Amino acid sequence: MKTVVPAIAVAALLFSACGSDDGTAGAAEPAVTADEVAETEATAEQPTTTATPATTPATTPATTEAPAPAPTEAPAGAPVFTAEDAIDVVIAIGQAYNTFDAELFMAVAAEDFQFVDERGTADRATQASYFPALREGRHQGQRTGDPVVIGEDPFVVAEDVVITADWYEPEGRVGTSTYTLVIEDGELKVLEQRWTGDLL
Repeated sequence: MKTVVPAIAVAALLFSACGSDDGTAGAAEPAVTADEVAETEATAEQPTTTATPATTPATTPATTEAPAPAPTEAPAGAPVFTAEDAIDVVIAIGQAYNTFDAELFMAVAAEDFQFVDERGTADRATQASYFPALREGRHQGQRTGDPVVIGEDPFVVAEDVVITADWYEPEGRVGTSTYTLVIEDGELKVLEQRWTGDLL
Protein backbone atom coordinates (compact mmCIF):
# COMPACT_ATOMS: atom_id res chain seq x y z
CA MET A 1 0.00 0.00 0.00
CA LYS A 2 1.45 3.34 -1.07
CA THR A 3 1.59 6.27 1.26
CA VAL A 4 0.79 9.46 -0.59
CA VAL A 5 2.52 12.53 0.76
CA PRO A 6 0.77 15.76 -0.15
CA ALA A 7 2.89 18.16 -2.20
CA ILE A 8 2.63 20.82 0.44
CA ALA A 9 4.21 18.52 2.96
CA VAL A 10 7.17 17.79 0.63
CA ALA A 11 7.75 21.50 0.13
CA ALA A 12 7.76 22.04 3.85
CA LEU A 13 10.40 19.36 4.35
CA LEU A 14 12.68 20.84 1.66
CA PHE A 15 12.35 24.31 3.16
CA SER A 16 13.30 23.11 6.61
CA ALA A 17 16.37 21.19 5.29
CA CYS A 18 17.78 24.12 3.36
CA GLY A 19 17.42 26.65 6.13
CA SER A 20 15.74 30.01 6.29
CA ASP A 21 16.53 33.11 4.28
CA ASP A 22 18.59 34.52 7.09
CA GLY A 23 21.11 31.65 6.91
CA THR A 24 20.13 29.99 10.18
CA ALA A 25 19.46 26.30 10.27
CA GLY A 26 15.83 25.33 10.68
CA ALA A 27 14.64 23.76 13.94
CA ALA A 28 13.46 20.64 12.15
CA GLU A 29 16.93 19.75 10.65
CA PRO A 30 17.19 15.99 10.76
CA ALA A 31 19.86 14.42 13.00
CA VAL A 32 23.02 12.99 11.35
CA THR A 33 23.61 9.34 12.09
CA ALA A 34 26.98 7.77 12.93
CA ASP A 35 26.94 5.77 9.67
CA GLU A 36 26.57 8.95 7.64
CA VAL A 37 29.54 10.56 9.44
CA ALA A 38 31.72 7.54 8.75
CA GLU A 39 30.67 7.52 5.10
CA THR A 40 31.42 11.24 4.76
CA GLU A 41 34.86 10.89 6.27
CA ALA A 42 35.66 7.92 4.08
CA THR A 43 34.66 9.70 0.90
CA ALA A 44 36.22 13.07 1.78
CA GLU A 45 39.12 13.93 -0.47
CA GLN A 46 42.31 13.38 1.39
CA PRO A 47 45.27 15.66 0.66
CA THR A 48 47.75 13.88 -1.48
CA THR A 49 51.35 13.92 -0.48
CA THR A 50 54.13 13.01 -2.82
CA ALA A 51 56.64 11.00 -0.95
CA THR A 52 60.10 12.14 -1.91
CA PRO A 53 62.39 9.18 -1.76
CA ALA A 54 65.24 9.71 0.60
CA THR A 55 68.31 10.48 -1.41
CA THR A 56 71.39 8.66 -0.40
CA PRO A 57 74.43 10.77 -1.03
CA ALA A 58 76.42 9.40 -3.89
CA THR A 59 79.38 7.58 -2.63
CA THR A 60 82.52 7.27 -4.66
CA PRO A 61 84.02 3.84 -4.39
CA ALA A 62 87.09 4.03 -2.25
CA THR A 63 90.17 3.95 -4.39
CA THR A 64 93.01 2.15 -2.78
CA GLU A 65 96.46 2.54 -4.21
CA ALA A 66 98.48 -0.58 -4.64
CA PRO A 67 100.98 -0.88 -1.84
CA ALA A 68 104.51 0.04 -2.78
CA PRO A 69 106.55 -3.04 -3.51
CA ALA A 70 108.77 -4.09 -0.70
CA PRO A 71 112.43 -3.44 -1.37
CA THR A 72 113.97 -6.48 -2.91
CA GLU A 73 116.98 -7.97 -1.28
CA ALA A 74 119.87 -9.37 -3.23
CA PRO A 75 119.24 -13.05 -3.83
CA ALA A 76 121.17 -15.44 -1.68
CA GLY A 77 124.55 -16.15 -3.20
CA ALA A 78 124.60 -12.92 -5.28
CA PRO A 79 128.11 -11.46 -5.50
CA VAL A 80 128.89 -8.55 -3.20
CA PHE A 81 131.59 -6.26 -4.52
CA THR A 82 133.97 -4.14 -2.49
CA ALA A 83 136.05 -1.07 -3.19
CA GLU A 84 139.05 -3.33 -3.70
CA ASP A 85 137.13 -5.19 -6.42
CA ALA A 86 136.41 -1.87 -8.15
CA ILE A 87 140.10 -0.96 -8.08
CA ASP A 88 140.99 -4.36 -9.55
CA VAL A 89 138.65 -3.70 -12.51
CA VAL A 90 140.26 -0.30 -13.12
CA ILE A 91 143.72 -1.86 -13.01
CA ALA A 92 142.54 -4.50 -15.52
CA ILE A 93 141.27 -1.94 -18.04
CA GLY A 94 144.55 -0.02 -17.71
CA GLN A 95 146.42 -3.26 -18.41
CA ALA A 96 144.24 -3.81 -21.50
CA TYR A 97 145.29 -0.39 -22.86
CA ASN A 98 148.99 -0.92 -22.11
CA THR A 99 149.12 -4.43 -23.61
CA PHE A 100 146.80 -3.57 -26.52
CA ASP A 101 144.54 -6.44 -25.46
CA ALA A 102 141.16 -5.70 -27.02
CA GLU A 103 139.76 -8.98 -25.70
CA LEU A 104 140.57 -8.06 -22.11
CA PHE A 105 139.17 -4.58 -22.70
CA MET A 106 135.87 -6.02 -23.98
CA ALA A 107 135.71 -8.33 -20.96
CA VAL A 108 135.92 -5.51 -18.39
CA ALA A 109 133.95 -2.85 -20.32
CA ALA A 110 130.16 -2.92 -19.95
CA GLU A 111 127.99 -3.35 -23.01
CA ASP A 112 126.98 0.34 -22.86
CA PHE A 113 130.54 1.54 -22.19
CA GLN A 114 131.37 5.12 -23.16
CA PHE A 115 134.77 6.79 -23.36
CA VAL A 116 134.34 10.53 -22.86
CA ASP A 117 136.82 13.35 -23.39
CA GLU A 118 136.70 16.94 -24.64
CA ARG A 119 136.42 15.75 -28.22
CA GLY A 120 133.32 13.64 -27.70
CA THR A 121 132.44 10.05 -26.89
CA ALA A 122 133.30 6.61 -28.21
CA ASP A 123 131.33 3.46 -27.48
CA ARG A 124 132.77 0.09 -26.53
CA ALA A 125 133.31 -1.25 -30.05
CA THR A 126 134.79 2.03 -31.32
CA GLN A 127 137.24 2.25 -28.44
CA ALA A 128 138.32 -1.36 -28.99
CA SER A 129 138.93 -0.61 -32.68
CA TYR A 130 141.69 1.88 -31.70
CA PHE A 131 143.93 -0.78 -30.14
CA PRO A 132 145.97 -1.55 -33.30
CA ALA A 133 146.79 2.17 -33.66
CA LEU A 134 147.69 2.39 -29.96
CA ARG A 135 150.07 -0.53 -30.41
CA GLU A 136 151.66 1.07 -33.48
CA GLY A 137 152.16 4.36 -31.66
CA ARG A 138 153.48 2.66 -28.49
CA HIS A 139 150.74 4.27 -26.43
CA GLN A 140 151.22 3.78 -22.68
CA GLY A 141 149.55 5.03 -19.53
CA GLN A 142 151.41 5.35 -16.24
CA ARG A 143 149.66 6.09 -12.95
CA THR A 144 151.16 8.83 -10.83
CA GLY A 145 149.34 7.68 -7.69
CA ASP A 146 147.03 4.98 -6.39
CA PRO A 147 143.49 4.69 -7.74
CA VAL A 148 141.03 6.33 -5.36
CA VAL A 149 137.45 5.20 -4.80
CA ILE A 150 135.32 8.36 -4.75
CA GLY A 151 131.87 6.75 -4.90
CA GLU A 152 130.32 3.45 -3.92
CA ASP A 153 126.81 3.37 -5.39
CA PRO A 154 127.82 2.80 -8.10
CA PHE A 155 131.56 2.56 -7.60
CA VAL A 156 133.49 5.49 -9.03
CA VAL A 157 137.26 5.29 -9.16
CA ALA A 158 139.69 8.02 -10.20
CA GLU A 159 143.38 7.85 -11.07
CA ASP A 160 145.94 10.39 -12.23
CA VAL A 161 147.80 9.25 -15.33
CA VAL A 162 150.59 10.35 -17.64
CA ILE A 163 150.03 9.19 -21.22
CA THR A 164 152.97 8.76 -23.54
CA ALA A 165 152.98 7.89 -27.25
CA ASP A 166 155.10 8.48 -30.32
CA TRP A 167 152.84 11.36 -31.36
CA TYR A 168 153.20 13.21 -28.03
CA GLU A 169 156.05 15.27 -26.62
CA PRO A 170 158.44 13.19 -24.50
CA GLU A 171 156.84 14.40 -21.26
CA GLY A 172 153.50 13.01 -22.40
CA ARG A 173 150.01 14.19 -21.48
CA VAL A 174 148.84 14.58 -17.91
CA GLY A 175 145.25 14.04 -16.83
CA THR A 176 142.79 12.09 -14.73
CA SER A 177 140.73 9.10 -15.76
CA THR A 178 137.49 8.65 -13.82
CA TYR A 179 135.75 5.29 -14.11
CA THR A 180 132.10 4.65 -13.28
CA LEU A 181 131.42 0.97 -12.67
CA VAL A 182 128.26 -1.11 -12.91
CA ILE A 183 127.25 -4.69 -12.17
CA GLU A 184 126.44 -6.49 -15.42
CA ASP A 185 125.72 -10.20 -15.71
CA GLY A 186 126.93 -10.67 -12.15
CA GLU A 187 130.29 -9.00 -12.82
CA LEU A 188 131.68 -5.58 -11.99
CA LYS A 189 132.48 -3.68 -15.20
CA VAL A 190 133.40 -0.19 -16.40
CA LEU A 191 130.37 1.70 -17.69
CA GLU A 192 132.13 5.01 -18.37
CA GLN A 193 135.72 6.20 -18.63
CA ARG A 194 136.03 9.98 -18.56
CA TRP A 195 139.33 11.66 -19.34
CA THR A 196 139.98 15.22 -18.13
CA GLY A 197 143.19 17.12 -18.73
CA ASP A 198 145.36 17.21 -21.82
CA LEU A 199 143.66 15.70 -24.85
CA LEU A 200 144.78 12.25 -25.91
